[in-house]
Amino acid sequence: MKRTWIKLDLLLQQLIYDAGFAMVYTPAPDVVAHCRRQYRRVVERLVALDPSAGKYCPTLDEAASAGCVRMAARTVRAYLAEEQKRLRRQECSVLPCLVSRFFGRVLEA
Repeated sequence: MKRTWIKLDLLLQQLIYDAGFAMVYTPAPDVVAHCRRQYRRVVERLVALDPSAGKYCPTLDEAASAGCVRMAARTVRAYLAEEQKRLRRQECSVLPCLVSRFFGRVLEA
């Protein structure tokens, strides 16, 4: 699951870059539509992995601009960063418990 979160984060990073490029330059009309489709796919995958993540993902209209896509992707990427920090904290809190069980005492940092 951790690798999937990292892949989604990389996809969002690329999407933020692409949408920013589409904001500055006048791209072909299908570029912004592609950004909207990619954003929806990432959100669908994220919600499939974690149903509670849906409340942190803004929905986009069919006519959403590149700026809207970029801001929505940044919001979701911030959620992913916080979730990764939370998962790391959980992993770190498990280690002292396992060490104390193995050695029979609690190690102090």
